[in-house]
Amino acid sequence: MISKPSHHSGRSPGNVAIRRGLAALLVQAATGKSLKEAEAYLGIPLAWMDAWGRFRPLEERLHGRRIDLSTLFQRLADHVADQPPLDYHARRKRFANWTLSDSAMQKIVDNYPSRRRFIVGGSHKASRIGTGFSALVWSRLTGSEWRLAPDLQPLPREGVDVVDASIICSLQGRDPSHQPFYKYLHDLLPDYASAILRGEDHQ
Repeated sequence: MISKPSHHSGRSPGNVAIRRGLAALLVQAATGKSLKEAEAYLGIPLAWMDAWGRFRPLEERLHGRRIDLSTLFQRLADHVADQPPLDYHARRKRFANWTLSDSAMQKIVDNYPSRRRFIVGGSHKASRIGTGFSALVWSRLTGSEWRLAPDLQPLPREGVDVVDASIICSLQGRDPSHQPFYKYLHDLLPDYASAILRGEDHQ
């Protein structure tokens, strides 16, 4: 695990920008690409980086917190080196347009091991939950931010319109008070994504 360099909330807009910036800087350092080329390689829309203003040095993004950047980058490099080799760039191409179909989501709902249905098929809430689950599966398939999932494009600059943050939070298991149906979907995520990667029709 990489120790956190600061005490920013993991879900804060500022921390999201830092993670995006770090990823782009690491690709730039490893490949020699320009920063904009690195952003494109990662699939990050240039407008998303521009939305935070010009790309400021990381020291500024950390709001003046004192940190040994060379040590931080070494930790990140060591962490990456310890991971199994995966071509996420190829995965992003493979699953560029992947979305969870309505019929697949209905199978998931039908397999929910409880007679008490949490959602009504075809309802607006069911649609938002399905979109959120689809985005998180796509994120696991590609190693990308769920905000980049095809279901959510184009994503408005002011936030997510078709799936709200509370649903994503619950599906990620970050809300300890979330309903059993959310836990069911959360626990299903890794196996579901793995089955898709193997080219299987997950049951």
